[in-house]
Amino acid sequence: MEHHRFGCRRRPRCPAGNPRRAPRPTTVTGVLDLCDIFGPMTILLIRHASAGDRYRWWGDDADRPLDERGVAEAAALVELLDDRPVTAVLSSSAARCQQTVAPIARRNGIEVEVHDALGEGGADRATLLVRRLAGADAEATTVLCSHADVIPEVLRDLIMGGMHVSGGRGCAKASVWELTVDEGEVVHGHYRQ
Repeated sequence: MEHHRFGCRRRPRCPAGNPRRAPRPTTVTGVLDLCDIFGPMTILLIRHASAGDRYRWWGDDADRPLDERGVAEAAALVELLDDRPVTAVLSSSAARCQQTVAPIARRNGIEVEVHDALGEGGADRATLLVRRLAGADAEATTVLCSHADVIPEVLRDLIMGGMHVSGGRGCAKASVWELTVDEGEVVHGHYRQ
């Protein structure tokens, strides 16, 4: 199965009707409307940082926060960007995703925008979002934060579309896929853990 090549385990699906998988409300995002002006040259696809064990969390999984290790990982992501200016930060509605990229947004003086396509189970929509952002083809960096069931599927779709990969492959918590855009297409992916 292609999914396992990226180092992520597929989690068992929750049964239909489970409230943990209910659609989550999202904020209205103007990022896609701004793509015509501020499209990305680079897209950073980040898996959320450590948030403990979902099966030991008693609340709604969407509300599960970063644990102590995850907070440190989120802070380290800011340093990984090496003062690279970021024009947009989009995230799943899950608290752990928003908290992972909040330090990046703060450092760049922007807000985290919640986007449905980045939520669990949204791989097809996430791939479309990445392609739409790439199609804007301007000089900018956009950060996206998502989940272990989404990121490998997005990467598989991009590889099948011609993206080349250098370095390792994986989907560890707080890992980053740096996607390089050229002439409106994602042409290269580099994994950073």
